[in-house]
Amino acid sequence: MIHKSSIIAVLICLVLSGCSADTTGRVPTSDADIFVYSHMFTTRGGIVSSTTDGLPSVQASLSVQDLFYAAHDADYYVMAGARKNNVLTISKDGTWTQSFLLDNPRYTGVLAVELTDDAMIALMNGGVKNNVYTSLLVNQKIGDSAFSRCEVDIWAEALIVKDGVAYILGTTIHPRRYAAIITVDIEQNIVIQQQVFPYYSQFTRAVWRDGSVYAIAQKGTSHASILSRIDPDTLTITHTQATPDEYLDLVQVDGRLYAISERSIDAVDETLDIHDSTPLTLGIHPHEDGYIDAIDVFGHTLVITYRFDARQKGSPNTLYGYVIRVDLPSGVERSRTPILLPASTDNVVQHIHVVPREFFE
Repeated sequence: MIHKSSIIAVLICLVLSGCSADTTGRVPTSDADIFVYSHMFTTRGGIVSSTTDGLPSVQASLSVQDLFYAAHDADYYVMAGARKNNVLTISKDGTWTQSFLLDNPRYTGVLAVELTDDAMIALMNGGVKNNVYTSLLVNQKIGDSAFSRCEVDIWAEALIVKDGVAYILGTTIHPRRYAAIITVDIEQNIVIQQQVFPYYSQFTRAVWRDGSVYAIAQKGTSHASILSRIDPDTLTITHTQATPDEYLDLVQVDGRLYAISERSIDAVDETLDIHDSTPLTLGIHPHEDGYIDAIDVFGHTLVITYRFDARQKGSPNTLYGYVIRVDLPSGVERSRTPILLPASTDNVVQHIHVVPREFFE
């Protein structure tokens, strides 16, 4: 999945202490979406259960900060802080729990997170060590303080976990900015291999499909995307396709791969040729200019979180954008639900995660 409009510009993160104990609650999971909001500079966050029209119905305050990254499987939806180590986990019955990676709030935040076998696999912020940027790969069971960890020399942008192996894609950052891939045995906590690609500056997104890693790469300062197919055993690139578009994410539905930009949904075959491009309509009116903040897939439904450049303040609620649902492979828009939050929270809303109703079905 994609998460979020990138604002990370520092290498050493702000380390702040968190609350003294985990906090647990429950939010209704009726046929509507749940919105979780947070801010980089305050721990005043919240969780809101909406109606089918997007109107806030039930709200609870959370002591969370900078929840920037998210991942889910069939049972859990987790959000993790970028500049602060804090995790919010929501289960299918609506129960939510606040916790910390490494069972210690004094550690830094994360660069990427995934779920596998009831465990969180997370890349935690590190720093320059021996002239190389080093992060920490953490394997921690959900609801358990037990964890294992392994140092990896990469700034992560994408994380895939498959058959006990973590595929970490990103960039070397220091001393040169090159695209890189590292594989780690998450049971043995050892690095399997690493590959650096000097002709790319970074990998931004990745997905596993039919025994291969498919990734979006960028070159230099260009925003144009280079689609890449990577052999997971050798970490060599077997196919590439340069495109004029800036793709935001890769998803697959029924074994078919789609590349998503803010203009279109493009079907991609095994050789990275693009077929069946479907135009994507986001903002309808001039005052609804904005950006795609997150992309998710549930069954045949593409769930897009679309945020306005400028929120539309109101009373009693403020409009931040829409949850747009698109059918795949037809590309037909199914619904557009407003993202509404109480106006009283305006000063503490920066990041908004949408936990869609499909997750609770």
